Order: sequence, then C-alpha cells, then structure tokens
Amino acid sequence: MVDYTINLFEQLYPDKPVPAGQRNPSNLSKSVSSFGLEFGRKRENAGHTHERLKQEAQAVIQNPDVAPGQALRPDKDQNLQYLKDN
Repeated sequence: MVDYTINLFEQLYPDKPVPAGQRNPSNLSKSVSSFGLEFGRKRENAGHTHERLKQEAQAVIQNPDVAPGQALRPDKDQNLQYLKDN
C-alpha cells in the first residue's frame, strides 16, 4: 500500500522527488516532507508485520499435527458426501 501511495505521488508530482522519509531542505512543503516521514515509517512497519506473520504461518505449516492436507481432509470428505447426497 505504501508503494502504491509512492507511485501516486510520482504521478501527481513528476518533477518532485519522492520524500525519502526524513525532513530535507528541498522545495517540498513542510506537510509533504512530514508525509514522507510517514511513508518511511509505514513501509518499515509493513515490512516487519509481513515478516512476523510469515514466521508465524511457517511455524503452523511445519507443525506435523496441523499439516495442511490432513487438516482439510475431513471437510473435503464431508463436502463431497454432501454433494453426492444433494
């Protein structure tokens, strides 16, 4: 989502550099500069959240008690039986 916002900024202001996430003495207004600071924070936060969720999901996937195929098999069998009956 942050990358999408950066792309929109580039489309709206093609002659201005995208704020780098820090206040810099350029011709950008103060609000746009603080907006760049927020870009950097949100992007970093999204990266950390992604990595954390990926590690949590990996722990579940690697758990032999909760193998993806085994966990869904009873539902699949029940659904197939329902379709055959109806």
